[in-house]
Amino acid sequence: MNRYLAHPVVLWGSRWLLGAVFLIASWYKITDLIDFGRSISYYDMIPLALLPGFTVLLAGVEVSTGLALVTGMWRKGSALIVTLMLIMFIIAIGTAYARGLSIDCGCFTADMTAAKAEDIRSNMVERLLQDVALLALSLNLLIQEGKNS
Repeated sequence: MNRYLAHPVVLWGSRWLLGAVFLIASWYKITDLIDFGRSISYYDMIPLALLPGFTVLLAGVEVSTGLALVTGMWRKGSALIVTLMLIMFIIAIGTAYARGLSIDCGCFTADMTAAKAEDIRSNMVERLLQDVALLALSLNLLIQEGKNS
């Protein structure tokens, strides 16, 4: 099984998939930082004073990591960063769900209204499962890149 997980095509495909997901997600964020910041604020986890800086930083790290993954640059570093970001997203969405919040993760759109909240709550579990699947890919990348360094 390990030889399949370490196969260059599997690693290349994982880097491309993760990179594409993060680049697409970052596009929506960097093109509307104000709405993205509003989406982050719904989690009620970041102090409002830190929100503008965190919003810009997160969007920048996502686009940089996505580019690094797609180009194959800094393989071990980008695998570590994407893994840590996915863990952060899983914790944020999971705790929001556990607190009974109905919010969009802010992943691919920053458009959020109260009317959409109920529809979105049902999608939070789906988003968690997607993030766990992406985390499995990123953990494999991290492990395999660690072996290759």
